[in-house]
Amino acid sequence: MEENLTLHWIKCAYKTVRRGGNFITEVFKKEDKKLTAEECLKLKDLYGISPEDIVKIAISHSFSVDDEGFAKLLDEEKIKMKSLKPLVRHEN
Repeated sequence: MEENLTLHWIKCAYKTVRRGGNFITEVFKKEDKKLTAEECLKLKDLYGISPEDIVKIAISHSFSVDDEGFAKLLDEEKIKMKSLKPLVRHEN
């Protein structure tokens, strides 16, 4: 049972990485050479790429990044996360 669950999670992780690779490939085909704040957020949230790595990847492809817009979205995301009630209560 545990092996099946592990295999399932490995397959899910592989699919996510593959989709992320496909998304990255499509994004970097754009002719305007700009990553929007929304594209940056998607790379971070859905594919687990850190903001620092997003910038490094963009620069390596001669792309610019909407830094201000991305920072604003990150701030909004932090505010939303703080407003959520914890899913698990820790009893002391």
